[in-house]
Amino acid sequence: MSDTTILVARLAAGALAVWVLVLGGRMVMTRLRQVSPGPATQDLGSEPPAVVSLLTHDWVVTMDAVAAVVLDLAARRYYELRQPANDPNQTTIHFLATAPVPNGLVGCDRIVYDRVRSMAGTAGVVPLTALAFRDKTAAKRWFATVKKAIVVDARGRGLSRPRLGTVVIDVLVILSLAVGVLVGIMLATARTTSDARMAITNAGSGAVVGFLGGGLVFFVLLGAVAVSVGRSGDTATAAGRAAAARWLGVRAQLTATEAFADLPPASVAVWGRYLSYGAAVGATRAASTVSNLGMGDQHRVWSSYGGYWHQVRIRYQRVAPGLGMHPYQVLVAAFLTFGIGYRFLFPSGAGGERRLVSQAIGLFLLAATAVMLLGALADLTGSKTVTGRVLWVSAAGPVAAVGDGVKNDASKLYVAIDEGARDQTWAWIYPLSWRKSVNRLQVPPEVGTTVKIRARRWSRRILSVTVVHPGSAGRSNAT
Repeated sequence: MSDTTILVARLAAGALAVWVLVLGGRMVMTRLRQVSPGPATQDLGSEPPAVVSLLTHDWVVTMDAVAAVVLDLAARRYYELRQPANDPNQTTIHFLATAPVPNGLVGCDRIVYDRVRSMAGTAGVVPLTALAFRDKTAAKRWFATVKKAIVVDARGRGLSRPRLGTVVIDVLVILSLAVGVLVGIMLATARTTSDARMAITNAGSGAVVGFLGGGLVFFVLLGAVAVSVGRSGDTATAAGRAAAARWLGVRAQLTATEAFADLPPASVAVWGRYLSYGAAVGATRAASTVSNLGMGDQHRVWSSYGGYWHQVRIRYQRVAPGLGMHPYQVLVAAFLTFGIGYRFLFPSGAGGERRLVSQAIGLFLLAATAVMLLGALADLTGSKTVTGRVLWVSAAGPVAAVGDGVKNDASKLYVAIDEGARDQTWAWIYPLSWRKSVNRLQVPPEVGTTVKIRARRWSRRILSVTVVHPGSAGRSNAT
């Protein structure tokens, strides 16, 4: 390996290190710190409900924002909500001749209004629950436009800003290009012992493939990561944190108001914008449940387990070695991973950069092996018992309805359980292979059911399920 190749490799490593420092440093600087609530107050600010929902939900747009806008448009008399009976689900929307012209509506307000108006048709009447989307793809596309409009509004008010600005993204892309070019030159010059000029001139197609292929891969990967992270979300400005603290004080006041959470949507005629802002900050339950356009949020679910209504944040462990696997399966996987890692750690016939890359891969695989062995040991030495209400059940893979049943192409399900102790929980793993076992549970636990499960601590694999009390989805899941 020539001195030129070594020099280029060091330059590439240096450029990559700068790329990591720029991205990591910016992410640390813009991390969202917890906002302390201000004093309880009933004074509403100037921010619209959709933006308030963003501020009070950790700068994440949730379905509370849509429910808040649906109620707010009624509070501003663009249409009327009527409840003919005791059931809030029978609430209907009526467009009256005396309603104001919606020419002044912009952003999220306009998007939601157009959706409601189109569903009402020429009759000007539509059940509130009929606003639900029937097509998942259309729902995601529509909600994406809503999120974009809310973020644009918040940025325009100086309350929110991108985690990575345009300048930072441009710098990262330029660094990605530099790393790609240097890696390409390194791979090309490694083809020969001659200097860089001779390598690029005489090394032939192998050098060209190494230069274009290797360099392009690094540039595309690093550039894609920079752009993706840049679009991943917003963070608070100083003004945004101050506004969030004030609105959290409003939430404290509304939460302390007796029976406020159980007010139906039609009560907006009496409560006015207090109800819509209550939905924005997460202080309502009944009104938000009926007004959410039917798109459930598997990450934030209402639960009454424990004697009071509260919203539980559900986290899903997506990538982890041995997740949902039997300990013996993990041991087999660890054995195979160790063999592959050992082979990469001590490559035969490799030299220079190839040996370094191979050894790096080998160390990573051996580290993964150690993690799997420790996890399997933890699972073999004991299990955990959990009692709570099932909030959400979702397939970790494609699901297709077949007749009256459901065909799951995935090998496992995520089962989220509210233990009542905290407003946050991690989903457990339910192996679908149980359905083939006579001595095990034949069907997954249903949403709304209070269950007692025994599960592995590390792999989160459910071992047994006992139904403590049957329930209904509507009682525990309000999204």
